[in-house]
Amino acid sequence: MSNLFSNLLAMSIAGSAVVGLVLLLRPVTAKIFPAKWQYGIGKMAIAFYLLPVFLFAGKLPLVQPVMESYPVEPSIIQKVLPSNGFVDAMDTLTEKYLTVELTQAILLIWFVGAMVFAGWHFYCYRRFSKQLRTDSFPVPEDTAAVLLSSCKAALGIPGDVKLMMNPKIKSPMLVGLRRPMILLPTSNLQELDMKLVLTHELMHLKRKDLWVKMLALFAGTVHWVNPLVHVLRKDISTWGELSCDEALVSK
Repeated sequence: MSNLFSNLLAMSIAGSAVVGLVLLLRPVTAKIFPAKWQYGIGKMAIAFYLLPVFLFAGKLPLVQPVMESYPVEPSIIQKVLPSNGFVDAMDTLTEKYLTVELTQAILLIWFVGAMVFAGWHFYCYRRFSKQLRTDSFPVPEDTAAVLLSSCKAALGIPGDVKLMMNPKIKSPMLVGLRRPMILLPTSNLQELDMKLVLTHELMHLKRKDLWVKMLALFAGTVHWVNPLVHVLRKDISTWGELSCDEALVSK
C-alpha cells in the first residue's frame, strides 16, 4: 500500500516538475521553439505522469562503456548513481511521516476522487456524443465528399472517415476515437476554405491527437488533486491545435 502511494506521489512530482519548468521557461521558449516542440514537451509530461520512468533511469546502460574502459568498484557506482533514489526518498518520507492507517485513508480519498472525476467526464462525453449524433446529418455527395477522399489520399489515411454537418457547432471538429467523424457547421459553411478545413482535421487524425487528449484526461484522472496536470491538459489542447496549423502552413 505504501509503495503504491510512493509511486503515485513520485509520478505526480516528476510530471509536475516538467510542467513547472515548461511554464517557467514559456516566455522564452514560445519565441524560440515552434509549436510542435511545445506540443512534444507536453506529451513527454503526460508520460511522466503516467509511467514510472524514474524506476528505469538508474538502470540505463550509460555508465557501462566507462566501467569497461576504467574499471572501478561497483559500490562506488552505486553510491554515485543510486538505482531508484527518487522512489527510495518517497518511501522514506511516507514511512517516516505517514502511518499505515493514514496512508490507507489518503489512498481511499484519492480513489473516490478519481472515480468521481472519471465518472463525471464520462457522463459529459456520453451526453455530448448523443447530442452530436442526434443533431448531425450526412453531407450531400458533392464536392466536399470528393475533396475529403482527395485529402485522405494525400495524407495517406486509409480508413473510413465520415463527413457530417451539425447546426449546433460553430467551428469544424474531429470526433470519434474508433470511428472518426469530421463535423462541419451549417451556419458559415460557405465562408470556409474546405480543403484547408478537411486537411487540418485529417492531420489531427493522422497524428492521433484525440488519443493524446485521452491520455491527458487519464493523467488528470490519476492525479486529479494536482492542479498542474489540469494546466497540462489545457496546454495539450492549445498546442495541439497550433502545431497542426503550423504543419498545415508549412505544407
